[in-house]
Amino acid sequence: MVASVLSKVRTPTGGKLTPMSAKQVRQATSAANAAARSAVVTPAACKELSLKASSVPETAGVGMATATGGKVVVALVIGKDPDELKSRVTGARELLQTCAKVTLKSAKQTVSQTLTPLTMDRVGDDSVAVLNTQSTSGVTVVMTQLSAWKGNRMVTVSGVGKPSDASDLAELGQLATKALTTAAAGGGATA
Repeated sequence: MVASVLSKVRTPTGGKLTPMSAKQVRQATSAANAAARSAVVTPAACKELSLKASSVPETAGVGMATATGGKVVVALVIGKDPDELKSRVTGARELLQTCAKVTLKSAKQTVSQTLTPLTMDRVGDDSVAVLNTQSTSGVTVVMTQLSAWKGNRMVTVSGVGKPSDASDLAELGQLATKALTTAAAGGGATA
């Protein structure tokens, strides 16, 4: 069902999303969850918040797709428990407020992460937008991320780089809104 929703979502400019295969999604979410669980997070109190904000509920369906040549990634979760999905967005906000600067150390690398809040209109029932700057081995990656929740759906839209202006954030918001409200193929209720 998640893939059918993503296949119908269009970017604000009318472009199609390119869904990842179910196998790729399972591999990506499994690897991300395993890396998050095994990382040493400093300050230590931020590990649980990081896990809550980044993990995917076991009972949820998840799909991922790319747009604009891979510069935007849309991750959509359709779950059975709306409160569980709402708590992921609440957790992301709490992470932003209490753990804006963290270090994540794994067997392979050490990543310094800085989260900076971004101001934008609310998307869905609740949302949070951040500028996520990660540095490792002299390489810095900047992503603009929006996580939003509505009913039994949660979406995270990540774009490479800083938003150049408010219209960039608005486009991410439009894409998130479409993922939260597009009906599944064959009808299907929206959140």
